[in-house]
Amino acid sequence: MGFGNMTIVETPNTAYYVQMLLMVRETYEYSVQPFVPGCGSQRDQQMQQSMGTANNTVRLTNTGPLGMTQCCIGSSNYMRGMDQCPVTGCPEPIDTLIEAVKGLNVIKYAQLNMTTQRSIPPVVPLGMWSPDIQGGGVQNTAFVNLNAMAESRSFKNLVWLLTVQNPDGSTYQLMQYIQTVNLKFLAAGPGCPDQVWPHVDANTLHRMNMPPTPTPTPNEAGNCFTKCCGCPGHFKEPWCSKVTSFMGPLCSNSKTSCHMCGGEWCTTS
Repeated sequence: MGFGNMTIVETPNTAYYVQMLLMVRETYEYSVQPFVPGCGSQRDQQMQQSMGTANNTVRLTNTGPLGMTQCCIGSSNYMRGMDQCPVTGCPEPIDTLIEAVKGLNVIKYAQLNMTTQRSIPPVVPLGMWSPDIQGGGVQNTAFVNLNAMAESRSFKNLVWLLTVQNPDGSTYQLMQYIQTVNLKFLAAGPGCPDQVWPHVDANTLHRMNMPPTPTPTPNEAGNCFTKCCGCPGHFKEPWCSKVTSFMGPLCSNSKTSCHMCGGEWCTTS
């Protein structure tokens, strides 16, 4: 279960929304770079991995209690190589959101910010009141529990509903979202904590123009009877009657309902 809040922002200029996404990017809260608990702050580890190039490796400065051990990620080339990220580095999903709205005049957006992180302990002492949120968490599939271990309180997402203005003054809506949850696996060695791999999704959604809903035709008056008997007045068996072959009010609600019940629809004159 997740908790969060919603804010509505009237943008003061055309670049405001993109600048906000760039600020979110700089937090590295939605970065795909892995990190190791005990090797420094999550942001510092992820930020240093995004630096450097394939030919100019940046050595990570791990400042945590495990900083001098083999448990930590060593350099910015950790995720570059065969069957991994390109030599330019790992693309960040939030960059796809930024690219999608460049040049658009976003005049307003609503932001929904949700997380499963527990912000206060689960039990509040009797007689005390807290304005914060209790609980939180996610449920995992058996495979994830056994092989990757998703941290139940690490899920968080941001959802934006944008109002975009065209040059002619008309407007339309876009929706963007980014979400992440931490998966723990692949420890560097015996006695080391599992590396934490953020699993990040990001998308831009366009509202579709739906065709008008057709006006429903009124149901033809009738009742539903068993197929083996058929309709009253033309019963197929001598033992059939309106009582014994009637399939009830639920099946007689409509012709469609009758067919779903496996019956025969008989119109009333």
